[in-house]
Amino acid sequence: MKQTLLLIALTLITFPTLAQDYDFGDVSKEELLETEHPDHPDASASILYREYKTRFSYSEEYGFFAITEVQERIKIYNKEGYKYADVAFKLHTSDGRTKDTYNGLKAYTYNLEGGKVKKEKLKNNGIFEEEASKYTTLVKFAMPNINDGSIIEYKYELQTPYIYNLDEYSLQEFIPIKKSVLKFTSPEYFGWNLHQRGTLPLNVEQGRGRDKITYDHSEALLDKMKDVGSQRHGKPTINTRNTIDVQTDIYDLELSNVPPLKDEAYTNNVNNYKNSLKFEVSFRNLPGKGLETVTTTWDNITETIYRSSRFGNELDKKGYFKSDLERILNTSNTEEEIVFNIYEFVKKKMNWNDYVGIYTDEGVVKAYRTNTGNSADINLMLTAMLREAGITSNPVLVSTRDHGIPVSPTINGFNFVISSATINQELYLLDATNKNGSVNFLEEHLLNWNGRQITEDGRSRWINLNPTSHSENNTIMSLKFDEAMQIEGSLNSKITGHSAYNFKKRFSRKSEDELVATFESDYPNVKFGEYSFKNHNKTYEPILYSYKFNVEKPVDVIEDKCYLTPMLHLADLQNPFVLENRTFPIDYQYPRKTNYIVNIAIPDGYNVSTLPESTKVLLPEELGEFLYKAKQVGNNVQVSYQFVINSNLVPSKYYNELKTFYNLAIEKQEEKIVFVKS
Repeated sequence: MKQTLLLIALTLITFPTLAQDYDFGDVSKEELLETEHPDHPDASASILYREYKTRFSYSEEYGFFAITEVQERIKIYNKEGYKYADVAFKLHTSDGRTKDTYNGLKAYTYNLEGGKVKKEKLKNNGIFEEEASKYTTLVKFAMPNINDGSIIEYKYELQTPYIYNLDEYSLQEFIPIKKSVLKFTSPEYFGWNLHQRGTLPLNVEQGRGRDKITYDHSEALLDKMKDVGSQRHGKPTINTRNTIDVQTDIYDLELSNVPPLKDEAYTNNVNNYKNSLKFEVSFRNLPGKGLETVTTTWDNITETIYRSSRFGNELDKKGYFKSDLERILNTSNTEEEIVFNIYEFVKKKMNWNDYVGIYTDEGVVKAYRTNTGNSADINLMLTAMLREAGITSNPVLVSTRDHGIPVSPTINGFNFVISSATINQELYLLDATNKNGSVNFLEEHLLNWNGRQITEDGRSRWINLNPTSHSENNTIMSLKFDEAMQIEGSLNSKITGHSAYNFKKRFSRKSEDELVATFESDYPNVKFGEYSFKNHNKTYEPILYSYKFNVEKPVDVIEDKCYLTPMLHLADLQNPFVLENRTFPIDYQYPRKTNYIVNIAIPDGYNVSTLPESTKVLLPEELGEFLYKAKQVGNNVQVSYQFVINSNLVPSKYYNELKTFYNLAIEKQEEKIVFVKS
């Protein structure tokens, strides 16, 4: 008997009612004749069919492993869709020997030639592997003979021993999906938690069945079953010697007409919102071993991580840095100085090898000796040194933006480690992998909601990773007219916080002349003169820059009136929010504030005729505001403009208000001051 698990129902989606066969190789003429998607005519391609079929097998040598058959058929409508003919999938490894494998890759391109369906096979020399990281290999292939209207189709079988960290099943892409099928068949020895991302309604049907497991040993499987998912060396290979009948749990999901994912400005990793389904082992009940819980609470998970020899044990090692720490402490008088000096020492000494991970790679002792390590090597080392110096310091588990947001307790929810220090009940966050980082500053790829801090006794709690202070851009611009009513201007700016960091990241290796060339490219109507840039190579200092400039055709002169848009090239006239509706929250990453003051000398022989009205607009819940003021002060007009976002995150329910907020700010920046001849 089947029961239905209704996971979420927020968005309209069609579930299939009429069966359509998508047998591999059976591509129809009608599919090839289709010139655009019937519901999404702007789509450059569409997935006609996607199928995942996962089952489990066992060998005494390797334990249980998962086998997933993947089949996909994609329609290419135009040249913009040709990129979908370049295909890649991942293979994972933990130690270079235990790894995922694949086989049975077959792929064809179909075209309509002379009214007949012609297919071309992908050749073996068109398949290659590329190392994406120490633990991930990409299998890539580019389909041959792609044209407008082509259809590509491929299938392969993936085997993985990592049943505790199965990849998500992707159910949505940036192109529409006509039909998607998932069948997950598990032996009765495992229980599963199903984790969904996205908002499409998923009706997962759960049933029971029977299957056969083959194994490659003459002794009875039930007497020889080893720890599930053990990651032993080599490729899982089944040499069938014996067969056993087992009861299975079957999960079925079928979707039709899945809409494409829409990306927009200020979105966190869009994959956090892409519809997908992940299966995670919740318990195992192996014959003769009894029931064992695998995933429970965040506290259980962090305790497991802390007990690992590549985590908690690494924090207990201290002798390797003793002499260096003594020198640091001899020059440090306060706790603040101790934290700063140890952080700066580790940051300068260590070189991040670009590998993420919550467990050490080489181990802190070897990493210290070679000056190189992954994020755990470096930041666990930093934590250990701070603790030895008497500072309350604890590691913090983080999921980077490209890793996604851990929505439910899972040991695979984190992929990065930072450090934290507490002084007088104030928490400081530290990441020594970033050579340009500073105390209590995290790069944007780490600003992913919350991190999990683990204390020395193994307990844990959530802490907010997001900055609370604004990144600011404060600018004063002065304008005066010459006799030809051309503008001579000067500008002084000070930039702080993440805005300053991003400026430094963009320009730190450029000369001042290159900086000016970039400004000239950004503002083609502005001619830059004398300029000065300061602190773009100094980590703890704000960006300071100034320049003089002239603007081509700055005003409109009509009869006896002169019209000036006072913001000139500072005006931001593009609304980043263009969709009619939005389901994702607006993620600014950090609070931000822009302050502009423009001082304008009233041109000789003119009086002020009209000034823009002062305006103040607020977002709900004090999420943001903009203010605009214009006033005459003697022989000058002063315009002040302030645009503020007070939160790193704005809920999607305020999307329309936010879009209007930007439109009103744009309209105000476009308003003109009118001078009239006296």
